[in-house]
Amino acid sequence: MLRSSRALVVPATAPPSIQLQFVDLLVPLHPATHLGPQLPLERFRGLVQLLQDETPADTDFIHWEGEYAVPPEADVLINATPVGLFPNVQEMPPVALESIRPDLLVCDVIPNPPQTAFLRAAAARGARTLNGLGMLVYQGAICFEMWTEVKPPIPVMRKALQEAFGA
Repeated sequence: MLRSSRALVVPATAPPSIQLQFVDLLVPLHPATHLGPQLPLERFRGLVQLLQDETPADTDFIHWEGEYAVPPEADVLINATPVGLFPNVQEMPPVALESIRPDLLVCDVIPNPPQTAFLRAAAARGARTLNGLGMLVYQGAICFEMWTEVKPPIPVMRKALQEAFGA
């Protein structure tokens, strides 16, 4: 369980530049907020300031181009981009693979394929990995309950997705 970790989130972007947030997670598995590059830079800074003012998270952003090296103080790396999503399954976010360490937890929000090229590369470097199936299951469960007012069968939903995606 994560107690106090540094998470590096690579949010959905369009090349050539990528914006990311560096979030100090103070709550176990506290959800990081997605701030996409479609926002003007000043608005992005305003959202980061809002997170700093209204949450216990120490939030910042870094603007970079090209390949990004994971800083040694990062404990969690989250790919929240569509890079690697079917049918472009061989694509990976522009992260320097040599900067991925065995003590790093690498997550990918992509559910299809469950084991993305990025997660496979991180695992090959000894990192623990987490795929996007769980996120998709719980997004679906929330929608199911909102529409039907019935508690969803989460294990059934997870099994169906695993079968559909060959996980």
